[in-house]
Amino acid sequence: MSAQTILLIVGLIFMGSAIVGGGLEIKELKIPTLSNLSRILAGAFGGICLFLGLGYSLLPTGEDSSRNSLTATENPAAPAREPLVLIDGLGGEQIDEWVELHLDGQFAGRLRLNAPHPSGRIEVPATNRTALYVIRGGEHVRTPAGIVGREFSGEGSIVLAPGAHLCIRRNTSQGSGPDSSRIWLESAERC
Repeated sequence: MSAQTILLIVGLIFMGSAIVGGGLEIKELKIPTLSNLSRILAGAFGGICLFLGLGYSLLPTGEDSSRNSLTATENPAAPAREPLVLIDGLGGEQIDEWVELHLDGQFAGRLRLNAPHPSGRIEVPATNRTALYVIRGGEHVRTPAGIVGREFSGEGSIVLAPGAHLCIRRNTSQGSGPDSSRIWLESAERC
């Protein structure tokens, strides 16, 4: 029996006793009559157990918190495909950076990079199809004039090929024209 199932059962028992007020006997389980305070505490504890039981599958599995990944909703019997991977890292005088990726209008992942987490990756299920991407981000950069914050955005199309590695490229000019904040994806070999 999984921890999620146990939390759900315990939560249901405590919520049921809080609602009914106790005085129940089910097989070997006997719940005495509860006072008002006990009913409130049992309801709160049952609610917490239910919340944890229902949300248990949403908790991180111990992977690096700077890594975002998506799971494919394909047939589990189908052979696993190597995902498409988007990689990025702090460079030059960057203090921190954030990047958000959308594929065909759907959120695909987010990276937040800083000194403790200078690199990261977003894994996307490989479907061998062309997808439209929108990528946007921002950074703080150390310059002779002080710390400067900038935002970037870009869009294009990519093939979601198994095992492909992409990197994020930015126009690094210090100007203020339309191309000074451009961002795009390229094959990792070109980065």
